[in-house]
Amino acid sequence: MQSNGYTPINDIFELLSSFSQRPIVEEVFDNAADGHQVLRLASWNLHSMNEEKSDNPGVREVICRTLLENRFSLVAVQEVESIAALEKLILELNYPKLRKVVEWRGKCHHWKYGTLASLSDSQKIGCAFIYDSQSGLNIEDIKMLPHEDNLVSSLAKFTIGASTVTILNIHYTKEGKIQEYIKLIQNMKPDIILGDFTKLQDTELELEDFTRIFSKPTFTNSINSNVVQFRDNIFLNKCVLSKYSGISGVVRQGLEHLAIPRGWSWGGPASEHCPIWCELYV
Repeated sequence: MQSNGYTPINDIFELLSSFSQRPIVEEVFDNAADGHQVLRLASWNLHSMNEEKSDNPGVREVICRTLLENRFSLVAVQEVESIAALEKLILELNYPKLRKVVEWRGKCHHWKYGTLASLSDSQKIGCAFIYDSQSGLNIEDIKMLPHEDNLVSSLAKFTIGASTVTILNIHYTKEGKIQEYIKLIQNMKPDIILGDFTKLQDTELELEDFTRIFSKPTFTNSINSNVVQFRDNIFLNKCVLSKYSGISGVVRQGLEHLAIPRGWSWGGPASEHCPIWCELYV
């Protein structure tokens, strides 16, 4: 229906959404593998995720559907610039309004986010976590670590059942000395390290007592770029490696939407990074 000769904004978005095709999900996954319960741990640099960006329904649709379609239970996110941006994503996941999110027929979820509660809306978060508490996950503690000149990170302790796992979420923002990174790992003693390591050299990503999920060179750009090749990754210590199912992936489909700007055009990605994930027995 038109009003005063203009098509309502919601109708325009619905039209753009209908032409922004989602991937066909053929996999039947019920959080089990080889007769054991598993969860999917993911990492995604959301690329300058501020409140204005999260107001774009195309961005919310792509992010929410990607999490749901790939059955992620826990997602470490980077480049989050405000709590309000996270809250809008969580609201859409739990109480969907966008048609394609409403249409998703999956199991019941209850999504939460993890970041330092004392942060104000004006403070940049940097690294945070989104997780489905219905999967049995509970966040026990989280620390937003002091920002180094070239390193943003947060450390979270999660419980699932009787198990506890400590996860270090990292975003290397510019080239710098690897010593800060090594010192951080030695001090924090995490079980899992994951995030955006683009600014580090591949030779600097060989960590003692940790195994990388994605071998070099694995680039995680969501669109072709001649300027930079992103390298997001997940590292497991020896204990967690024994719980790795051997299944992992880089999501490369369904990341663009006609309602998202792409330079002077449309059809851009929700983020310039692809999400990455691996399966762990719990």
